[in-house]
Amino acid sequence: MTDEGSDAYRNVMRLSEATRDPEAAIRALDGLFGTSFNSARFSDAEWASNQLKEIGRRDSNIKALVLGLQFGGMCAFARGRFPQAREVLLEALEHREHAHEVGSDFPSMSMLYLSWTLQILGEADTAMELFHAAEMETRGQADYRLAAYLGNGCILMSLRQDVATLARLVDELVPLATRNGFQLWLNFASFFSGWVKAASSQDSSCLAQMKQICDNMGDQEVDKTCYLGVLTDSYLRMGRIDEATAALDQGLKLAGRTGEHYYMPELLRLRGELLRQTDRPAAAKRSFEEAISFARDQGAKAWEARAKPSLDLLSSDPPQR
Repeated sequence: MTDEGSDAYRNVMRLSEATRDPEAAIRALDGLFGTSFNSARFSDAEWASNQLKEIGRRDSNIKALVLGLQFGGMCAFARGRFPQAREVLLEALEHREHAHEVGSDFPSMSMLYLSWTLQILGEADTAMELFHAAEMETRGQADYRLAAYLGNGCILMSLRQDVATLARLVDELVPLATRNGFQLWLNFASFFSGWVKAASSQDSSCLAQMKQICDNMGDQEVDKTCYLGVLTDSYLRMGRIDEATAALDQGLKLAGRTGEHYYMPELLRLRGELLRQTDRPAAAKRSFEEAISFARDQGAKAWEARAKPSLDLLSSDPPQR
């Protein structure tokens, strides 16, 4: 999002307040959130979320309140504040009976972000229940909402390391996105189909297309730390150390710049794996320990569980002479 775009939304806000038109303010804040969140400008996105909640509570406007809660939960997740994300998204979903008033992508988006949150918090079964509930919401609705469900489901399945289910989602998403010209979701499908090939058949032909998508996301920076982590993992599976190093460095720098930390423990674990594969066991051990510490601070039991076996294996190795 450009500064000019941000100023335009804020000008609409001021005008809507002057004319006492709350719907104009809600539309402006919805737009400001979308452009800010997609470009990983989380402070601006949180500002929009807080303004919506304030309008909702002040004016008893259920649409503003619920959108503000949903957006706040999405921001909390992106920053790796998982207990906060769970609390706020659950509060949003308490208003599911008002879905027709709220519109937009509620409640399915709240359900999907909550499913990601619960997966990382270690509540995998409940995460899948929510994922299936989101499917019930989106089947039979507009194609774009179904595409969003399938695309965001790809991220959930990558978090779960569920290659088979991810492949089924991709198989449905590709023709849907192609038919409708949904380039964003087609990119999702193309990227994660590459990961499926890397994870299931050691097919290295997918790596170039995965990297190309990462390189051409433009202002779409939200979730890019996840993309770069998945790409790093794919390079490591193929023994392509230099390319894995470059992708991982990019991911860590991006996380530092944007504050997108939901994937940070996994990036640190991958750094440990990279160091281990290049015969630097002491540095690898420190990175695994950092990954576990970061995950524990977040309450991220799934990330901790993924890093701990690597640390245990390294700790059990005999000291090198």
